[in-house]
Amino acid sequence: MKNIPILFCLLGVWLSAQEQPDAREIVNQMTRLLNPASSRSTMTQTIQTSSGQQRTLEFDMYTADSGRSVLLRYNRPTSVKGQTFLMLNNAEDIWTYFPRTRRVRKLASSSKNQKVQGSDFNFSDFSSSDMWESDYTVHLVGDSVIHKDRCWKIEARETPSNDNDYPRIVLFVRQTDYSPLLMWYFNRDGRHEKTMTFNHIETIDGIPTAKAMHMRNELEFSETSMEVIDIDYHWTPPPGFFSERNLKK
Repeated sequence: MKNIPILFCLLGVWLSAQEQPDAREIVNQMTRLLNPASSRSTMTQTIQTSSGQQRTLEFDMYTADSGRSVLLRYNRPTSVKGQTFLMLNNAEDIWTYFPRTRRVRKLASSSKNQKVQGSDFNFSDFSSSDMWESDYTVHLVGDSVIHKDRCWKIEARETPSNDNDYPRIVLFVRQTDYSPLLMWYFNRDGRHEKTMTFNHIETIDGIPTAKAMHMRNELEFSETSMEVIDIDYHWTPPPGFFSERNLKK
């Protein structure tokens, strides 16, 4: 058997390293994918508690400014019909409207880490993913296969400016189109607290779109599924749409 010259071995390793994309660029591409210029969608939200109780809600979601402005308006059940949340500046500013009292209330900035309607999704999960740029450093740690799709495995660790609940997140991003397929969230005790999966990805208006998302709390054993009923990426918000005044409409 002939020995392969070490020079060619080293060259192969070097070329392989050159072909690997930068982790920051992968995350930036993923962020752009998740945050189109604007959108309007109708979604269902099914919450299952640790005791097995289940309830399903339906809401309309409007986004603009690449996800920095978000409005959620609940349609059903009757108990939450008309309740509306407005999130601006990446959920740093949050207002809520309760139709029974006809009052608008501004929530504390720390509310972005709170559950929405008792689900396993926080307010920050609905807003722009600018946090990947400011709150985390990212590193490519390897490849993996999720549902037969080859993915980049990326580890995100907090920066000093991070005020989120999760100092470490592991992402699996599909190599063909930068769609996230799986995320693991680790809390400040180092425990794996939440798992988020993105399923039934379809290309809509040229944008790979997860028609179903699932968040499971690994510590509380609760879970929430969200499904997209319809979505429009050509929707344009009218003037003043993302305002306190519009919450009551």
